[in-house]
Amino acid sequence: MKRVGLLLALLVCGCAPSSRSALSIRLLPGPALHVQPSAEVVVELSVANRQLAAADVSAQADMRHPGMGTAVATVTPLGRGRYRLSNLDLPMAGDWVLSVKASTQGHPVSGAAAFSVLP
Repeated sequence: MKRVGLLLALLVCGCAPSSRSALSIRLLPGPALHVQPSAEVVVELSVANRQLAAADVSAQADMRHPGMGTAVATVTPLGRGRYRLSNLDLPMAGDWVLSVKASTQGHPVSGAAAFSVLP
């Protein structure tokens, strides 16, 4: 009887929905920027092919090479799942990763997108 209870508890816990979902990030107009101290980019965010509107969003960019700092963005909602990320300090050309975290109606989501910084 104890085994059945334990099995049932594990089954219920295993079926609980994840608190983190995959966030799709699309950089507009494309995934390339130029070296600059205060870059600005517009991103389109979606979860399960639905635009992520009215969300609390934070974003940062990190260079893939160790030892580089993190560029934290100022996020401004534009509507229709689009957000302007500004004040991104991109001091070096190379491969970068944009990490975005969002929360809408208490449900956290996160995702990442690769982009290039050109000289």
